[in-house]
Amino acid sequence: MTTLSMILFRFFMHYCHWYVSYKKTRDIIEKILPPNHVNLAVFYNNIAIVYYNMKQYSNALLYLERALDILQRVLSENHPRLVDVRLGIETVKKSLENNV
Repeated sequence: MTTLSMILFRFFMHYCHWYVSYKKTRDIIEKILPPNHVNLAVFYNNIAIVYYNMKQYSNALLYLERALDILQRVLSENHPRLVDVRLGIETVKKSLENNV
């Protein structure tokens, strides 16, 4: 196996492990937290950051919008966390536009 092949293989295995762990964690969190819990929104925001860094902007946007939906129901309109998620959505949308 070439060095590049080894690097790609390790990356793929790391990604697969992350994805399986993320899905299990998401399933557990969604079962134990009520649908409007702030920590669920924080989890969605964190997942969006991971997707954004992987350049999977559509998935990042999906999770940021889920986070925004929850936060709009439980926080005041000018809460810093709400502002951060809105800025994240703008950033992801710009990245989506630039990659078309």
